[in-house]
Amino acid sequence: MLAKIETVESAPRHTVARTYLDPRPMSFQFRQGRFVHIEALIKAIVAKKGSCRIIDIGGTEYYWEIAGDLIQRAPVEIDLVNLDAVPVTKPRLRSLAGDATRLDDLADNSYDLVHSNSVIEHVGDWDAMVRMAANVRRLAPSYYLQTPNF
Repeated sequence: MLAKIETVESAPRHTVARTYLDPRPMSFQFRQGRFVHIEALIKAIVAKKGSCRIIDIGGTEYYWEIAGDLIQRAPVEIDLVNLDAVPVTKPRLRSLAGDATRLDDLADNSYDLVHSNSVIEHVGDWDAMVRMAANVRRLAPSYYLQTPNF
């Protein structure tokens, strides 16, 4: 008779979030370096207005972990916009379903800052990129978009 083998489910060793937050690779150090500029934008908006509403097109909750406790201590609200809404655990984050090229239901200047990290090159053809860029300029007076440099 064969012995019964039990399987134990465990958390995967590698997930996008774990890899993304690993401080050892150069990619983390580059993100951290870029975030210095984003943090300065956020602080300037908070100093001027007392709070900062951010829309992060294509954003993830784990991306904002790089901010450390900034979003916990500063009066910041962040809407993460992706094709599908997903559950989030941080109280100042909200996940919304939307298409970066068609955000017509959001009012002009309804945010203080638009953020997007490596998304515009994935929205489709040139016309789709132009539509996303128009939304970025329309939704907030300040924005920070990052794209790969090939």
